[in-house]
Amino acid sequence: MQEQYSVFKRIYLILFALSIICSLSLSNISYAAVSKSPRLNIKNLSLAKGSTYKLRLYNISSDNTVTFQSSDTDTAVIKSAKGNSCTIKAKSSGQTVITAVVSDENSDTISELKCRVTVTPPAVSVKFCKKKLKLAVGQSRKVKVSKKPLSSFEQPRFISDDPSVASVSSNGTITAHSAGKTIIRVSIANGKGGVCKVTVTNAKSNDKPSEKLDDNPDINIPQVTDSPEPSASPSDDPRHSQQNPSTGSDSKTAGSKFSNAAGIPIQYIEDIQTID
Repeated sequence: MQEQYSVFKRIYLILFALSIICSLSLSNISYAAVSKSPRLNIKNLSLAKGSTYKLRLYNISSDNTVTFQSSDTDTAVIKSAKGNSCTIKAKSSGQTVITAVVSDENSDTISELKCRVTVTPPAVSVKFCKKKLKLAVGQSRKVKVSKKPLSSFEQPRFISDDPSVASVSSNGTITAHSAGKTIIRVSIANGKGGVCKVTVTNAKSNDKPSEKLDDNPDINIPQVTDSPEPSASPSDDPRHSQQNPSTGSDSKTAGSKFSNAAGIPIQYIEDIQTID
């Protein structure tokens, strides 16, 4: 009996140990599935000559180290690097690849991530496609700009002379805030630029003014006279007329001066003869 008990106990302990091992393995698998791999904030970048951009790397643990390098330092270089980010500076027209190398605490490479960089010539001129713009309070509109050369990726800068009247975002979207006038300016690195004059008006009401009868020549207003109106009596109302049971015709009480409300005079009726 004791031998059977010891056998069952051993089997129970073995199964318990196997269940713990399986649970730990599953937790590691699920953790690996949930954990995110390193990634860059951008994979393809376009810059104008002389401009800079900050490249960032995400999902990096504190034990990892990151190094950045450019495949063509004549086109773009790593101006500075700190932690999981670096600043790229465009030097001349062309293409290069920025590589971010992630290493663990033993200096073993975990992953390599690449960003393709295209450098274009700087813009030589910029102007608004529309020189004047009219907006109502609360409206927004993006005004297009024209750059030369068209191949340049230089981003123009926008500014408003009076942001309380109309403000402008970094992509050229103008938003009207209050009635008035202001000037939106656009410029590039060489100082060239253009202006757009913006006029902001209050929102128009959709309510139409009420029409006066006196001002409408098509409406005839009845003239009121000073003659007194005859007082109506129950005998003048058709609802109070009496019906002759022998003929079925209606007759009014004799002595009435008016047959209806229009005031048409009739002769006095003293008797009504019935024709069989």
